[in-house]
Amino acid sequence: MGTRENQFATGSLVFSAPNAVPRQLIANYAAGVMVGAATGAGVAARMLVAADIAGLAAWTAAVLFIPAFALALGVWSGNGKAFEALYTGLWYLGPLHHIRGVDFMGTTAGSSTAAGYAAVALLLVCVAFAGRKYKLALA
Repeated sequence: MGTRENQFATGSLVFSAPNAVPRQLIANYAAGVMVGAATGAGVAARMLVAADIAGLAAWTAAVLFIPAFALALGVWSGNGKAFEALYTGLWYLGPLHHIRGVDFMGTTAGSSTAAGYAAVALLLVCVAFAGRKYKLALA
């Protein structure tokens, strides 16, 4: 996410539209959230039926965090390699091995807080926005 203009050298075309930076980033992030929500909808439905509010909150935080992480790393690095490497390591340590503080999916009852990762997701979207503005100012 956030690398297509750099990868295909279409930045001058994409960013020539008015208000392109916020529109592009919001659309890109929203698409990532929708894909995450669609792929995890079965898990969310099961948690909803079981009235697992804490699990549903963790699921929502993960749906917001993962695309924000991808977008921020994509904007700042210009390619997807940073996200691929860091997310794999983060997933391995957190959700797979249930390490407290790194488990952004809330796979155990005592794992990370959903509010913390939702706040980090908001921060990462702001970081992506700042990165895009900075890179366009240099161009």
